[in-house]
Parts: sequence; structure tokens; C-alpha cells
Amino acid sequence: MDRAIAGAVSDTGCELKLRELAARLLRDAGRDTSAFFPLLTEFIAAGDARDPELCLVIRSMNYGRGRLGRCELQILHSTLSSGTSEQRYWVVNEITFFTDYHDRRKVRHALIESLEDRAAPAEVRGWAAERLSRYTSQETVRAYIRAVKDPSPEVRLWAVCTLGCAAPGWGVPLCIEMLWRRCWSKRWRTMPLCRDGGRSAAQLRFICHSFTEALRKSLAGVY
Repeated sequence: MDRAIAGAVSDTGCELKLRELAARLLRDAGRDTSAFFPLLTEFIAAGDARDPELCLVIRSMNYGRGRLGRCELQILHSTLSSGTSEQRYWVVNEITFFTDYHDRRKVRHALIESLEDRAAPAEVRGWAAERLSRYTSQETVRAYIRAVKDPSPEVRLWAVCTLGCAAPGWGVPLCIEMLWRRCWSKRWRTMPLCRDGGRSAAQLRFICHSFTEALRKSLAGVY
């Protein structure tokens, strides 16, 4: 029986929904932890044209609080590092929804790796930062803090925005500190003091305007 069901999973002439159902039967009833591997392999190898089917397969894997098998995780992890830009983006998007405790740890680590992979496309890394908002932990916060100083404006934007939601106590102060150090602390130090040793109202208005401009320029190129 298992052999017949496995044949249905691998049958490229069969409707995808039936193939997914056969894979779930193998996984749930037959305890086959690599039941979805043939489907993942097929659609990843087919390139971006089959990305919609790849997304459907990953969602089907998660049906009924499904688990990520070792082989399945390995091929998805490999796609995150060597797939096309579109494949990486969609894998990042879809693996986020696995909710099993052990899967959450694996997914969190995979997303952090994608966020910190400077060879990956900026949109993939930025979206990994956004998706990590579902996995708030000390490890995640540390990854965000590192990403705030990333050369990519898109990565910085998502890191700051998501850090602000996941850990507000870190997000806003960190952003202000980054902008202060990079953009206008020198202007402040070189401004002449008033006779009483303070700053004039005009100088303070200029500093506020400089801050706004620094923020705009820091995030330039994202949209």
C-alpha cells in the first residue's frame, strides 16, 4: 500500500492536490518523514515558473500541524542559500508558519541565517527580518541589533521596524543612536555655543531638521 501511495506522490501526471494528499497519508499514517521530499525536489528544480506549486506544497506540509522532516528541512535550507531570488523569498515566507516547538527553533535559525547572509538579495534578507517577528527571542533581538548596522537600506528598514514591534525598548533608541553617530553628531560638536554655554533655539531647530533629513537619507533607496 505504501508503495502505491509513494508512486502517486511521484506521479507528475497526477493532479497536485492528490499528490499532496498522498504525501500527507504517507507522513501521518505511514510515519514517512520524507514524504514531501519528491514534490519539493521537483518544483525547486523547475525554477521560478513553479514557485506557486512550491508554495502550495510547503503549505500542505504544514496542514494539520505537520512537522518538517529532516530531508525536507535540508532541501528548503539549501534553497535559502542557493536558490533563485524568487525561490528564497517564497521559502522564507512559507516556512514561517510552522508552529511545532521543534520546528520553530529550526525555522528561527534558518531565518536568521538568511537575514545575515550578505550574499543574498536585499529583498530576501529584509523579508526574513519581517518574518522573524513571529519568533521573538533574545537570539532574534540580537540578530536585529546586528542588522540595524547593515549596509543595505532595505535590511536596516525591516530590522528597525520589526525590532520596534518585537522589542520597543530597543528599537527607537537604537535607531536614534545609529543616526546620531553616522549622520549629524559632528554638526552638533562643531556648532558654536551661546554665551551661557548652551545652544540657541535656531541651532536646536537646525538639529531637529538635520535629524529628519538623516532619517530620510538613511532609508533612501528602499522604495
